[in-house]
Amino acid sequence: QHGAPMHAVFSLDEYLQCVDPSLDFEDITLRENDPFDGPTEVRPGDYYLGCDLGYARDPSEFVVYRNEPPHLSNVLRIHLEGVNYARQQQLIEALDGHYNFQGIGIDAGNSGRAVAHQLMALGETWCQKIQAFEFGGTMELQPLPDGRLVRRRVKEFMTELIQRRMNEGTIRFPTLADRESQYAAHTYAVGASGQIVYEKGNDHVIDADRCALLRHYRDQLEESTPSWAGIGIAGF
Repeated sequence: QHGAPMHAVFSLDEYLQCVDPSLDFEDITLRENDPFDGPTEVRPGDYYLGCDLGYARDPSEFVVYRNEPPHLSNVLRIHLEGVNYARQQQLIEALDGHYNFQGIGIDAGNSGRAVAHQLMALGETWCQKIQAFEFGGTMELQPLPDGRLVRRRVKEFMTELIQRRMNEGTIRFPTLADRESQYAAHTYAVGASGQIVYEKGNDHVIDADRCALLRHYRDQLEESTPSWAGIGIAGF
């Protein structure tokens, strides 16, 4: 509402400290019928894909991160405009053919849910790779030492994963004007009950980043604690 205080989600100084102009990075924009031949070169490694999917009015964003412990490095961004669900699915399949993703995180909005279900219908391998996240939902983290379960709001926890890595300097961003403007302008308000309410709007690259980082986090956590409880496409 007019006059309500808004707060910056991210520190622009911390963001800029994570920008590496020398990073090997491709930035691609595609429309409905544009051909896609894939990235020019893929280095060996473990890769994660984050997707924020839209269609008619909203763009779609794909971001690919290479796991280079302790860093995650953004090596590809694909910006889609007016691309239908079937074409989005084809692009994810094509990207997986190049990167053989360790994990794929998708925003489980209407577009993302449809594409995720179609991909998971392709077989068990896709079911293992894909996790679709309901931003408005909650998730369980590892139990506390006394056995109590910790529940967190998904979007808040995703955002904290980015904030932590920026603070630690363990995420590497390329020089990308769209991402910088979104991170600089992203704000939140505090609701009457104390919950964080993020501004909706021009944050599609951020949402793709959120999905990629949560998918990587879950992959790493599941390796060390197979009994970890969380959310996937069946657990909205």
